[in-house]
Amino acid sequence: MKKLFVWGALVLGLLVAGAIAVTIMSINPLIEKAVNTLGPMLVDAPVRLETSDVSVFSCEGTLRGLFVGNPAGFKAESAFKLNEIHVKVDRDSLATDRIVINDITISDPQITYELSSGKSNIQALVDNVNKAAGREQAAKQDRKQSGQQEPGGGQKIQIDNLLIRGGEITLAVTGLGGEVMTVPLPDIQLTGIGQDKDGATPAEAFGQIMAAVNKGVVQAAAGSLGNLTKGLEKGLKGLQENSGDLKKGVEELGKGLKGMFQ
Repeated sequence: MKKLFVWGALVLGLLVAGAIAVTIMSINPLIEKAVNTLGPMLVDAPVRLETSDVSVFSCEGTLRGLFVGNPAGFKAESAFKLNEIHVKVDRDSLATDRIVINDITISDPQITYELSSGKSNIQALVDNVNKAAGREQAAKQDRKQSGQQEPGGGQKIQIDNLLIRGGEITLAVTGLGGEVMTVPLPDIQLTGIGQDKDGATPAEAFGQIMAAVNKGVVQAAAGSLGNLTKGLEKGLKGLQENSGDLKKGVEELGKGLKGMFQ
């Protein structure tokens, strides 16, 4: 009987250890699958995550190689290339209706800001995310009116702190043959996303982040184009008398470009 008890305890211990090992090995593939499946639905554009290295014990780690393509109508290879995203999640919240992400730090993102037919690719992505959030709300309202229960697995999220730092923006205008210039993106920090009593859906949270990024990119682009216009005006000052038409043309071009980024 004693030997039977020992062997039973050993087998049970092996099963528990095996279950833990499976969980550890599974969490990162699940994160990768979630991003690669949910991402395209949110932005209506290609989304790929290369790797996830998040510890199941600390719920902290790094996502690497997140690629967000452009929506239809834009020619640049990508809208975002995010090399590293460090995340820290409140482990106790994983079993609740609201997943709390304590921190997200995005380092050195590469952003392509493309203008085509008077609209930017970043604004198009923001619009797509807002449409996804609208569809979520409409579906929820329909279920409420018909007396249906909310489906499981639809946890809300809360992001306590998000920091985007060291970003670089490539400005491109389709009508001018592509790349114009590269400018730094000012650091962007958001706090308290989804901290109200209901939390935020992934679409709502991502919509707030995208809107902040769009604002930062537009401000950086407008400022850089303004500086470019001043530089062109200064360089042509000596040609003012003999080349008035040329100077006027450059000024109009500068104003038009700056207007498109506002």
